[in-house]
Amino acid sequence: MIDITNLTTNIITLVSIKKDQVLPSLIDPSLQDIIPIIEDFKQESKALKTIENLAKYCAFYEDYNLAHQLLDYALTLYPNQHQNYYFKAILYFKQNDIPQTLLALKNMLHSVKASETQITHILNRLNDNNKISDCIFFIDSLLKEFNLPLSSRDFNILILPYDIKNKNKIIQYYYSIFFVMLCNTLEWKDQGQLTTLLDAEYQLNGSSPWYHLCMGKLSWILNNRPKTDFHFKKAKELSIEQNLIFTTGDCGVYTWLSDEEIQNLPGLQKNHDPFQLKMWQWSYADLKDEKPEISIILGCDFKYFRYFPKFLLSLLKAHIHNKHQEKTVISICLDNPSPEQIRFLRETANYIHQHIPHFYLTFGYGLSPYQDGAYFASVRYLFAPELFNLYPTQTFIVDIDAFAYEDFYQKVKNLREQYDFALRIFAFDQQGNQVAGEPWCLGAGILYLGDLEKTRSILQLLKQYVNYAYDPKNPLNWCIDQCALVQAFNYYIKPFWDTLRVTDIDYNPPFLLSHIIGEKDEFYCRDGIIDIDNFKENLEKLIH
Repeated sequence: MIDITNLTTNIITLVSIKKDQVLPSLIDPSLQDIIPIIEDFKQESKALKTIENLAKYCAFYEDYNLAHQLLDYALTLYPNQHQNYYFKAILYFKQNDIPQTLLALKNMLHSVKASETQITHILNRLNDNNKISDCIFFIDSLLKEFNLPLSSRDFNILILPYDIKNKNKIIQYYYSIFFVMLCNTLEWKDQGQLTTLLDAEYQLNGSSPWYHLCMGKLSWILNNRPKTDFHFKKAKELSIEQNLIFTTGDCGVYTWLSDEEIQNLPGLQKNHDPFQLKMWQWSYADLKDEKPEISIILGCDFKYFRYFPKFLLSLLKAHIHNKHQEKTVISICLDNPSPEQIRFLRETANYIHQHIPHFYLTFGYGLSPYQDGAYFASVRYLFAPELFNLYPTQTFIVDIDAFAYEDFYQKVKNLREQYDFALRIFAFDQQGNQVAGEPWCLGAGILYLGDLEKTRSILQLLKQYVNYAYDPKNPLNWCIDQCALVQAFNYYIKPFWDTLRVTDIDYNPPFLLSHIIGEKDEFYCRDGIIDIDNFKENLEKLIH
């Protein structure tokens, strides 16, 4: 049984001893004035957050015995709070006590109801001779592998920075993930603490891919473009040189272009056609010189084309529900299609033209020498300027694994009346400043472009960016579309924030994206499968 009075006395004694000392440089700012937290503990000794904060305070001052007592007390009150077993593991790791670290992790695994097989497998992996002394950096990847709850990052700063200079590449890789994940958390919570951590990391481990990655992201948030470009360039160089490849969430550094490169893009485009776009064949809808009210641009390869019939049917359903009032053109850019897919597009375009007023289907297809997801996600940008020249109107660029809501046209009407642009800007404040996250976290799933003059410039930059930044020699080109989009935002929307009307399209989206539902297959099957074989039958039911 834990003596609360004695525990409180020991905490007060620690505070009294440490009060005249310099604060630990990385201490959580919320703990700098510990007295109110102690008073809260006296009033309500069972408040979990208060107990954890006191444990963290003790750990910052290296009174690990007292920190462990507090966490043990928390676990007697809340035995299912698995994170406190992880916090104990962090403390033992800080004390270089690997056996106790592994025991605490084992207790955590029991707490999250891992099976005995899972526990045995995970602990065997952690006991590997090449990992055991650095085991804490591997636990999250193993939890993810077995679909178990991930650990909290609240205590991770206690073991950072960590001397990684003489460690092997595998440990450096997992340390880099551990470090970057904490930095991502601190971006949202306290950028001052993040700056201190990055300074300490550089002093201990010097120039590293993960240091420059995090410095680049922080510089972007602080609106320092020259430093952003410098650090992202260094991150890319060191990553490739050391063969330490970033995760997909951070791989935007590989296709990031500096401000200087952006300014030079127009001059670099002449006769530059790496994707062989000139070889594509197009079938353009005949609008008889009439201007559409809405243009929708999609792009995919032959595999993702399976989502197109459902997307198209949902839009046609909304169009019929709207009594065919809005002239709508949908354009799809399809890489490496099958003969059946081309036939479906031709027959569907013809059928729609004959039976559904004010709705038009344009399609193009070809084969790029580069067959990867980054290109397939960006092919819509590569043709967007030409499609906008054909259909100069309010434009959506959308993921193909989506569908339109039945009240799509009412949502679009509201967008047109109220906004010039709508983007997925969840990481931005009301002044158009990004407050956290990577530059490329600006979502590319739905983009609404309403200001026609600026749209032309934006689409031109999107095409030029992808055309130039894509490099088959990069470890990854993933996020290239989001890099292009945030750069366009930075040049053509943010400087005019006070005069433009901009909103986060996720507040009232006209399309439902697949990731909102869950897994891709779940989305594909939602409300029944619509494919090229049953599309016409379902469309005829809609019409009649």
